[in-house]
Amino acid sequence: MFWMLLMLGCKQFPKIENFVEQRPIYLGLERKTVSIVNGQMSYWEGGNPDGEPLVWLHGFGGDAMWAWVRNIPQFTDKYHVIAPDLIGFGESSGDNTLNAQVDALLAVLRTEEIERAHFVALSYGGFVALKMLTTDRVQSLTLIGVGGVGWTETEFNALAQRFDVPDLPSLFVPNSTQDTRKLVDICFHIPTVLMPRSFDEHLYGKVFGKNPEAQRALLWDLQKEASNVTMWTTRMTERTPSLLIVGKQDPIFSIEDVQDLNQILSGEMQIYGLADHVPQVGYRRKFNRDLKIFLSQHTMMPSIETDFME
Repeated sequence: MFWMLLMLGCKQFPKIENFVEQRPIYLGLERKTVSIVNGQMSYWEGGNPDGEPLVWLHGFGGDAMWAWVRNIPQFTDKYHVIAPDLIGFGESSGDNTLNAQVDALLAVLRTEEIERAHFVALSYGGFVALKMLTTDRVQSLTLIGVGGVGWTETEFNALAQRFDVPDLPSLFVPNSTQDTRKLVDICFHIPTVLMPRSFDEHLYGKVFGKNPEAQRALLWDLQKEASNVTMWTTRMTERTPSLLIVGKQDPIFSIEDVQDLNQILSGEMQIYGLADHVPQVGYRRKFNRDLKIFLSQHTMMPSIETDFME
């Protein structure tokens, strides 16, 4: 999401913002929208039209390109890329529920005439992807910064207390530039003391401060839904190949949380050292390589070639 931000001065923010906006266009991705109940889902589509579908689901903070702009370019030559702004983020709107996210993704798949797809999902997007398991549309599942099963209100309250906030929406949906600094601290292993205070204003105004009410509603809904994770996975008609990646210092989901989820999914698990909640940023090359290897092992088309070099 913020890759070089912590190492740059605030004067660099417009350049980074421009890069995020222009990169998908340079890659030949097209911005599309599909109508859904009470709104629309906006998504980027492109890559190899003959490749296997690869859907990228972001978490809180920004939108599809803010989350994946440094990862997607390594996959456009082999895969048919779909990168949606989830409801409540970017240019997407609708009912602020997990079920609405799933219905919107199904509408995108129907529009693109996709039966099954590989899903790569970060944080909140991971819970959306887990709920997608009930639809039999998931060919493989890669989760980053997602763990735990059967989350209860007690566990959510304990997580909020850990960060000295009244509830999770107060943590993941900043109300101020000071709140933004706390959220960035959670996401990245690099000390945020390197980031100028004035930079927080850019992050809050351009990235974290958009659609706060919708995003808070999404988190309240997630707290009601998250206790059903085990139910979603048991409704799979067959085991879905899964790869779970976690930062060793992730303050949201511990290694034990991810192990608990992985035990249900019966997948693979990788731990990235010196990484927090978004390990695909600091370990971009390793993440891209690991994902390519995983996808190549669970392809729908055996003849597909995989380039492991960046």
